[in-house]
Amino acid sequence: MEQNVFYWSLYKRENWGSRSVNTESIILSSSTDHRVRCACNQEAEIQRGWTRDNPGRRFLGCKGRRVGNKYVGCEFFQWFDRKPPSGWQYLALLEARDIIREQKEVIENLKDQGTP
Repeated sequence: MEQNVFYWSLYKRENWGSRSVNTESIILSSSTDHRVRCACNQEAEIQRGWTRDNPGRRFLGCKGRRVGNKYVGCEFFQWFDRKPPSGWQYLALLEARDIIREQKEVIENLKDQGTP
């Protein structure tokens, strides 16, 4: 049975086996057509969810298209990661998400204080 192989990494150089890969962009490798299209007939975009049940889990979603002065898109959704994080990884991702949210709030408060 043939399986599709997906590689994902951003902004660093990694070495997978005998392949050295510059990963400044998404790398998808497959022996079959790996492009997933949404109902808008556009290539779906890899996005990351930060919900409590799926922190950091990647999914494919419609990136939308410009119509007039706004973006519209379909409700396309498909998991990219096979299974959600669990155990210590799950807890670490939730903690990181909460820290990021707190830091964003502090930054916004500082911006508000700095404006006359």
